[in-house]
Amino acid sequence: MFHSLRGKFLLACLGPLCVLGLAMGAVSISTLVDVTREVQPHVHDVLYQMVTIFIWCFFLAGVIALTLTTRLTRSLTALMAAAKKLADGDLDVKIAIQSDDEVGQFSQTFQDTVRSLKDMIARMDRMTFSDGLTSIHNRIGMDRALETWHKTAGEQPAALVSLDIDDFKFVNDLLGHAAGDEALIALATRLQTFFGTNAVVARQGGDEFMVLLPRTPAAKAQLLLERFTAQPQHYLYNGESHAFTVSMGYVTYPDQARSLRDLTRNADAALYATKLKGKNGFSRYAAEQEQVDRARLSFSLRDISQNLPSGILIYKAADGKILFANDELVHLVGCRTLDEFKEYTNGKFLSLLPLSERTRTMAEIRGQTASTSDHQASVRYHVRRKDGKQSFVHDVSRLKSSPYHGAVYYAVLVKEAEEKK
Repeated sequence: MFHSLRGKFLLACLGPLCVLGLAMGAVSISTLVDVTREVQPHVHDVLYQMVTIFIWCFFLAGVIALTLTTRLTRSLTALMAAAKKLADGDLDVKIAIQSDDEVGQFSQTFQDTVRSLKDMIARMDRMTFSDGLTSIHNRIGMDRALETWHKTAGEQPAALVSLDIDDFKFVNDLLGHAAGDEALIALATRLQTFFGTNAVVARQGGDEFMVLLPRTPAAKAQLLLERFTAQPQHYLYNGESHAFTVSMGYVTYPDQARSLRDLTRNADAALYATKLKGKNGFSRYAAEQEQVDRARLSFSLRDISQNLPSGILIYKAADGKILFANDELVHLVGCRTLDEFKEYTNGKFLSLLPLSERTRTMAEIRGQTASTSDHQASVRYHVRRKDGKQSFVHDVSRLKSSPYHGAVYYAVLVKEAEEKK
């Protein structure tokens, strides 16, 4: 009957008034009844019935007012308790919606606000502690996870693994950053699948990853990394599967390091030891690794390839598809940019050669690499320039097997002033 908060409030206030009115009315009517009893018996009976009805109506109004007052008080008390829990940081607070009046609507709005706040905090947590590309922990998330684990680790053995993709810059330079992203996603997925839900996997930045293996003795960590590095890694890009390898280094807790600072530093040292051994493998931390010379790792592929005074060309042995060309070679052919070079050559090594020299040149390169112990060839030929001219070059090539592309020629092309006879 009364659906608004105002109506309930008024009715609640009416209760005491009803009781007071009931008492006063009862006294007045009682006096009237005594008078009418002496005047006329019939009127007395009618008045008695009216008094009875009057008393019951006031009683019913008082009961309703008391009930509504109790319900209103209960709803407001629940709201106050929920607000206090929210202030204490409890985002799982729930309020029972008992009516559709103003209190009920306010309760529903409060519950919706709490739900929205919880969702917003969850999104902020993901943005702060998760990697946007791979959805695993980022560096901040890993730091938090390591601190949480370290507080309760005690003497239980564990292993911390540091790893990255071998020649990842080569992937980016060769196929573009979109391909590099696919490689990162594939590796993150593989790490989670292989090491399981008990492991903590994080992308530290770029192509660097870290894996925490709680409750894992050194022997078990060794076995896991042996199995992981033995299995081929690959990613899909533009419908093609591309292989890649990883280098890993690990340190064990608590025998090799106890503090988080020492754990991360030693895992990093073990990773670089793997790099210096030739990549595509893993190493356990050893004290002598602190003294390794990292100078060889301080130059990137771009640093080296773009500053050598010669053209560098990498292409597949099977179909001659060009995989890499440095700026020196691009300019040697008379192109200004790598994209212009790709368009001019159609991505094929044979497109660099005049028609008259293609058969001979390829025969010499293949013949020498097949007959020499180091699979190396030294050949001279002409290169077609985009301006229609030709440049005479000395090509030193080596045939090697690549985990990415199979048999590959790595060639250094030096322009010569005149043709050697």
